[in-house]
Amino acid sequence: MSRKHNDFLKMMDSMHDINGESDMNMGKRIILVSNMAIDAYLFDVINSIFHKRNLVISLDKLMFGDEMGFSQLHALELDTVIVWLNFSELYPDLFVRMRDDKKEVKATAGRIAETYISYLRQIRDNTNACILWVMFEDYYEMSGGVFGDVYRDPVAIDTINRLMFEALGEDIVFLDLKRIIAKVGIDQAFDLRYRYRWGIPYSKKLMWAVGEAIVKQYDIAHCYSPKCAIIDCDNVLWGGVLSEDGIENLLLGNEGPGRLFQDVQRCLLTLYNAGVILAICSKNDEEDVLHIFKKHTGMILKEDHISSFEINWDRKPANIMKIADSINISLDSIVFIDDSSFEVEEVRTTLPDVKVVLFEKENPFSFMDFFNLDARVDRETVKKRQLSYQNNKKHQQLMQQASSYEEYINSLHIEVFIRVADESMFKRISELSLRTNRMTNGNRFTVAQLKKNVHEGMRLYAVHVSDRLGDLGLVGCVGVLDDRLVLFCLSCRVLGRQIEYKMLDYITQVHEIKGADIFSTGKNYDFVRFLNTRLTLLNATSKNRD
Repeated sequence: MSRKHNDFLKMMDSMHDINGESDMNMGKRIILVSNMAIDAYLFDVINSIFHKRNLVISLDKLMFGDEMGFSQLHALELDTVIVWLNFSELYPDLFVRMRDDKKEVKATAGRIAETYISYLRQIRDNTNACILWVMFEDYYEMSGGVFGDVYRDPVAIDTINRLMFEALGEDIVFLDLKRIIAKVGIDQAFDLRYRYRWGIPYSKKLMWAVGEAIVKQYDIAHCYSPKCAIIDCDNVLWGGVLSEDGIENLLLGNEGPGRLFQDVQRCLLTLYNAGVILAICSKNDEEDVLHIFKKHTGMILKEDHISSFEINWDRKPANIMKIADSINISLDSIVFIDDSSFEVEEVRTTLPDVKVVLFEKENPFSFMDFFNLDARVDRETVKKRQLSYQNNKKHQQLMQQASSYEEYINSLHIEVFIRVADESMFKRISELSLRTNRMTNGNRFTVAQLKKNVHEGMRLYAVHVSDRLGDLGLVGCVGVLDDRLVLFCLSCRVLGRQIEYKMLDYITQVHEIKGADIFSTGKNYDFVRFLNTRLTLLNATSKNRD
């Protein structure tokens, strides 16, 4: 047994108590696999960020090697696996030797890509943790190359990165190290002192930036990233104060100062297309604001892009609460954007769970850093999701008109279709498992993990819902392995309509359920109570029938 493999087993042992049971009080578990001694500083960065958010994590490091005990990764109950390998340490002068032979460079790049594709697949197949791959960078070209050389020669590192992403982009998070280096600046990203003392070519500044990027991706993978942007209007969506300057004097258009606000709206539209909910919270007259949305030629955002409007002269914390209730999301899923420091501080103080951004012309797009712009989002699902949020007010009106909750539910004419999922649904089901935090057992699956589990015997069901207001699409899923419930998810946008009861009733008729896998999301307490109560009742009913 290699020393590296032995270290791996020791780490496993350290993560279990004397009775051999997993220590559930250790918090989130993250493991870093690297060929560099970067853990001391990188872990300080990550710990510092998590500590500020009162999140407990356990960080461990494994030196990169061929033997890692992949089959035993499940026992670690990991949340995240970070793999950060330095290419120049792995292959010190590989492409320097063959820079004039384009065919050889291409072939070698392909072989290297396949090596690490296979390596990551082994990790993927043996854990349900989020896997984060820090992409290769070409140190010698970036730190001392001449631009002419770069453009003349085959870009071997980029070829490797591209091949790996094409193979694994659906299942593994790729962190673009070259983009981070560009943002930090090449001159500030590398530090020769660290390279020749400890084999670390990077500066502390770059490692801090990478640490921040890792935490952001962690948040995305574990559904801590916000789902909703609530936006002020005056001096955010347009320049000027509507009630004072009038519609005709607002700065908004494709020329002059108005271009800034169009660009802000383009960024917000990008968020919308990525599945982020947009809402308006503004101290204005509603009729005037809606007139701008409908008629102003400079508007990029349209009324249909906005799921909820709270336009009045009430305090903004109260209006934010109304928006959260109307679209059925928690306050910690919201980012509030306003140009007034007074409004920002009032929301920050009154609603501490809400993330707040003071909009400034000097840095107008800073709010984008909070959100996940995952290109893998299914566009049709996004459209249905946005429409369902927009219909929530209609649902509230129906509830107010009904004499009882039962009458309201009956008036919706809800139809629930549950069927065995095929592979065309795996992408959406994976998205549900990764995004859902409330009505869920907390188990997360990538597309590859779904395929693997189905191949190994898991029965996977998709739940489609429609009501009198429209088709809500695939909003839930259930997975059963043997007699255990291993996956249960229902989108928050359909909560309160008793769909979870129909899902569980159906699955307990088809399968004998004796237990369930439960993973805390920090928000799924109601689901745990529902499941415990419901399964107890169902089991009791079953026994009575026997």
